[in-house]
Amino acid sequence: MAISYPVAFPTINGKTIVQNLTMRLVQSAAMTESSTSMVQQVQDFGTARWEAEITIRPLDFQEAKVFQAFIASLRGVGKTFRFGDPQQNYTTNVPVCATTTAYNAGATIISIQNTSNYELVAGSHFSLNSRLHMLLETANDNATTSCEITPPIRTTTGIMSLDVTNPAGLWRLASNQVEWNVGVESLHSFTIACIEAI
Repeated sequence: MAISYPVAFPTINGKTIVQNLTMRLVQSAAMTESSTSMVQQVQDFGTARWEAEITIRPLDFQEAKVFQAFIASLRGVGKTFRFGDPQQNYTTNVPVCATTTAYNAGATIISIQNTSNYELVAGSHFSLNSRLHMLLETANDNATTSCEITPPIRTTTGIMSLDVTNPAGLWRLASNQVEWNVGVESLHSFTIACIEAI
């Protein structure tokens, strides 16, 4: 049976195996500075992307085989997977939100209709059109709010629900090389670097 991409990030017994996560938002901006006057000129090119280093908890041999198969199936930078910060989800008091209009690629301000009694607070992650975004302003409960987001909308999108219960984006490995370590207790450890697949 052929693997269907993007693949889901593995869990074991329905639980996350992420031990440490470093997420980074890289902006596309450039700056030049005069060496004499120290005056700076900044050009913001209007986009950004996610980067991450994911460290997996120590896995026994049987658990490690599952994760080894996952990273090998990505074929280096060639294939994609879905992943999001395991702590960035709403499991109770879930805001129910949707965009109110269609957006073109590059949009950084969207109108969010929140039909629940719960705010979607600034800093929350959400998925829209299979892409991971962060809300920079709070979407008030029982209201329509114009909110800034990052990174910008990647592709033209219609009116859609925001996934806040399991927000995930599209990622690929940052390198063609995959590796793991085996310790003296026969526990396997993994750290992978990845970037948003654009």
